[in-house]
Amino acid sequence: MSYQVLARKWRPGKFEEMVGQEHVLRALANALDQNRLHHAYLFTGTRGVGKTTLARIFAKCVNCETGISATPCGTCQTCEEIASGRFVDLIEIDAASHTGVSEIREILDNVQYAPTRGRFKIYLIDEVHMLSNSSFNALLKTLEEPPPHIKFLLATTDPQKLPITVLSRCLQFNLKNLPEKRIVSHLAHVLDAEGIPHETEALWEIARSADGSMRDALSLTDQAIAFGQGEVRTADVIDMLGTVDRQVGRKLLASVIGRRREDALKLCHEIAQRSPDWSHLLEGMAELAHRIAMEQTVSGIVDDALGDQDFVREMARNASPEHIQLIYQIALAGLRDMPYAPTPRIGFEMSLIRMLAFTPLCPTGIIGGEGSEAASNDSGTGSEPAVSGQPAAPGDTEAVSQMASVSREEFSPDAGTPDTSRAPATAERTNDESPVSSQAASPQRDTVPEAVEDAAEDTAASPDASLDMSAPAIPEPAPAVADPADPDAWRNEVSQDDGTTAETVVEPSEPTVAAMSMSAATSTPSGGAVQSDTVCQPAATMPAAQEMDDLTRFWLDLYGRLPLKGMLASLCKRLALVRKEGDTWYFLIDPEHGDFFTALHRERLAGALSEVTGSSCQVDVAVETHNLMTPQAHEDIRAAERQAEAERIILQDPCVRTLIETFDGTLIPGSIRPDTATGETSHV
Repeated sequence: MSYQVLARKWRPGKFEEMVGQEHVLRALANALDQNRLHHAYLFTGTRGVGKTTLARIFAKCVNCETGISATPCGTCQTCEEIASGRFVDLIEIDAASHTGVSEIREILDNVQYAPTRGRFKIYLIDEVHMLSNSSFNALLKTLEEPPPHIKFLLATTDPQKLPITVLSRCLQFNLKNLPEKRIVSHLAHVLDAEGIPHETEALWEIARSADGSMRDALSLTDQAIAFGQGEVRTADVIDMLGTVDRQVGRKLLASVIGRRREDALKLCHEIAQRSPDWSHLLEGMAELAHRIAMEQTVSGIVDDALGDQDFVREMARNASPEHIQLIYQIALAGLRDMPYAPTPRIGFEMSLIRMLAFTPLCPTGIIGGEGSEAASNDSGTGSEPAVSGQPAAPGDTEAVSQMASVSREEFSPDAGTPDTSRAPATAERTNDESPVSSQAASPQRDTVPEAVEDAAEDTAASPDASLDMSAPAIPEPAPAVADPADPDAWRNEVSQDDGTTAETVVEPSEPTVAAMSMSAATSTPSGGAVQSDTVCQPAATMPAAQEMDDLTRFWLDLYGRLPLKGMLASLCKRLALVRKEGDTWYFLIDPEHGDFFTALHRERLAGALSEVTGSSCQVDVAVETHNLMTPQAHEDIRAAERQAEAERIILQDPCVRTLIETFDGTLIPGSIRPDTATGETSHV
């Protein structure tokens, strides 16, 4: 007798012999036992999961000579004929080779005739999605109202291609891919019954390559038996499949976790001699990282089915959870980018180098995180100092005060007579609109003079407010300030570093603004509670932002009234007004943006100024590094204040505090946003 392949020899003949698909078996068994049979069934799923097998078992159940039940006898003539494919009333149709409407009509012409041997005439249409639209149309009426002796069993791997009219006429059962553990268990049972020696790890390699298909797994097992001369060994299976031993993946991952760069790259070079599947190897490392992460999360949850339990537990003890997560993410990114790499080996090696090069940082940016202090020590000398809610050191406070107190008399002739007429109104607005100043003052804020409170809110005047050109007035400077014969003399004055230059106002960079927006929250001794009454204050910028002179306030207010759009509006946001002489306005812009400010932009800015002020204006812009206040810097500072206030409010919320205390939680930086639509910091 000729050899019969395992996939055919071990094809189930009863529902009890099926591996997996319990959700389908339960529904079919109940329907058969209660004799509640539908006239059309649709089985969907990937190849080799049991669609055709289920259909044939169902045909046995309804035509068995012992009666309709979920347990056919398997010994009667009908059951034997169905098992051997000789039953006359089971018509199997390959839709891939019978796609024409004429062939379907010819088949349907025989529907009216009663079955020859069995109770039902069963039409088993495999790969039904291959039928043409005309064939589906011809089938619809019969599929909806077939004769009582007809049952339709449809099978497909692509149900999306079926018309909705066909789907609505069938009971649909989706067969799932089989898990690797079930495949390994069944393969071990088959090989034990066949008397073939095998290794468990070899079966895992086969199950992994089968990708959820039992038929593929049995076919690969047949191939492995032939390759290994009657045995299924791990080394033979790895060579046959072109994969890499799992032990190699473990060594690679251990080298990555241990920072042994030379060992990892040498091992990678050795693996390359066998021309492996590099994506398969990277997938194996990702799976190992997943198992280690699971063990770190719940100790003892990882079993020893793959023979790596000891390795997983050792790595879980030696590696930090953050490091394992980083390795997993790099592996996923490497798999995603593998098709775009010059060669698969290069793609794998670059992923391996990333794993060796990058180290997860401690959560310095997480509010209330326990690792904040340690992270600040590991971040290096070049990093920004961590923002905290503790009082500033005396030296720091003095430095901030000195930086904020530099005079701007050279560019503001009336700086010696500050305008105090607006102080009361400004103070009222400050109390109403700035909860950061009135409600959440930290010890660091105590070092700022009270007079500073006035000007900060003054600069936030609405752009829709009417522009009063007389308040504050822009007085004409003394003729001796600059030589009229030298129109560029004012640039030299601005460049002089004689201690009497403009008020020093730091224009915050993006990292600075991000740091300012961080609320200082410290953990209690228990590690859970968060001190939410301390709010980070941008000490290096807030005093300077509030100690603005009349010229700066005038420019900030005027900018909001200018009809500017697009690139011109963006560039003008970075202009600092230093002087106004007659109809000429003198500005400074930093070199980073000055290269983009052209003569056309000057003309358009002059036109906008003329339109708002009602008089002809000229504009002179000097490109120089400066520390003067600009609309952009003021906007960044205000945004940082709103962000800090929003985070303070969130941390004071009772529900948030309960969550943090109960689950040892942290507030992720950037996850809180103030309500910029209303402009109220109390909306988050």
